[in-house]
Amino acid sequence: MNDITIYRPYKVHAWTLPFTVTVGVFAFVATGYCVPYWGYNVLILAVIGIVCAWLTKVFYDTSNLTVIFEQHGLRTIASRYDDCRYVLWEELLYAYYVRSYKRHLFLVLSSNALSPKEAKRFANRGANSSRICIDSVFVIYIDIFQDTSQLRELIENHVVESDLSRVFFHVTSKIQT
Repeated sequence: MNDITIYRPYKVHAWTLPFTVTVGVFAFVATGYCVPYWGYNVLILAVIGIVCAWLTKVFYDTSNLTVIFEQHGLRTIASRYDDCRYVLWEELLYAYYVRSYKRHLFLVLSSNALSPKEAKRFANRGANSSRICIDSVFVIYIDIFQDTSQLRELIENHVVESDLSRVFFHVTSKIQT
């Protein structure tokens, strides 16, 4: 039996790509038209174009982050080779649902027991960097627009110690109402 669950935590970032590309192209075209009339408007338009190009790359890279929950382990795939990881379920002993300082929900998977303060610190670092693996701790963003019931079931079946039930039921009851 081949039980594989594919989860893309930052899938929602792909929705912003048409906007950032359009604004970036418009800013660069407007910069080209305004070059003969050199002034602050040329600099402002160029900065807007550069920021939009940077945001496009960041949003594209994060929207392609993938977490694959396999029968024997957890695999992460990213655009860079350095961000790809594989870990067996036997190595991930602890799971926590933690809210970041922005109140976004994260699943923190660790081989060591974490205090609530440490788990929250990892969630905050994951929120700021959009990385999945931080210091050998997996920090996975739980998107409210996706069905994560399969993830909860997988974590409950594979992880020994988890602090999931209290937080998860509270979150799902808010989403359903």
